[in-house]
Amino acid sequence: MHVVFRESHGLEESAVPQDLAQTPADLVVLSFSDGDLGAFAAGWRRAAANGSPLPSLRLANLSALAHPL
Repeated sequence: MHVVFRESHGLEESAVPQDLAQTPADLVVLSFSDGDLGAFAAGWRRAAANGSPLPSLRLANLSALAHPL
């Protein structure tokens, strides 16, 4: 028997706006999945280690930005 764990996130209008205190970047990646963000960051670090010129990057979990503001 398999148990599937599903975690759902949504944008709640009743949530309080939160400032992530990140500086502006050329590329912003948003996702509800920490795994997606971690995989993107690992690929980014790998490309940077190979000497590839990369634009600036910011990652954020959408659940931290739960307020539509």
